Amino acid sequence: MDLNCCQKSVCVTAGITGAYIVGYSAFDKKEKRLSLETLKTKFAFTDVSFSLKQINKVLGLVSLTTIGVSLAPENQLNKDCDKGLLKMGVAYGLLHAILSSTLFYKNNPLNMINGRGKNYPLEVPALIVGSTGMGILTSKAVTGGIAKDDLTYAGLALAILHFYLIETPTGLPQDLPISPFGYTAFVSSLYAFGSFVFRKVSQ
Repeated sequence: MDLNCCQKSVCVTAGITGAYIVGYSAFDKKEKRLSLETLKTKFAFTDVSFSLKQINKVLGLVSLTTIGVSLAPENQLNKDCDKGLLKMGVAYGLLHAILSSTLFYKNNPLNMINGRGKNYPLEVPALIVGSTGMGILTSKAVTGGIAKDDLTYAGLALAILHFYLIETPTGLPQDLPISPFGYTAFVSSLYAFGSFVFRKVSQ
């Protein structure tokens, strides 16, 4: 990964991160508006666990969005730096996984196996598909190859499914409790996956 690619990847990812901090973290769900007070409350660290969970949410959203951008058809954001963006997206995803393991499961594999984090009915399937998807995407990032093949997009699809399942208490779309800007992660990743499916059926 050359320097220009590295710099662009970092800048794009930083921009996505900033957008989520402003558009997602600062959103007051009760007032339905952006609020500086809401942002201060979330990142004040008066309650360390609470603030870390807010950071963890941003890490997960940025990860899925950045991976989606990296795997989307060539555009101004990923031109000449899709490999770098994949690496950045995976790095955020791994940090998200590590924090989730600590905050929700106390780094205890038995808690993960039994779904004792959020205690959602689909928590265990969410962890399985998420781990599998991240494993695939990590292998692509580590080997430096972003051959946009079936396996890569299978990893993306599993990451999308993980995000949906782990955030939905009942598994029903209407119960997805994320702020409006959070849907950007779905839009980015589903656009990339949908474009891949369209190319496949058009061959």
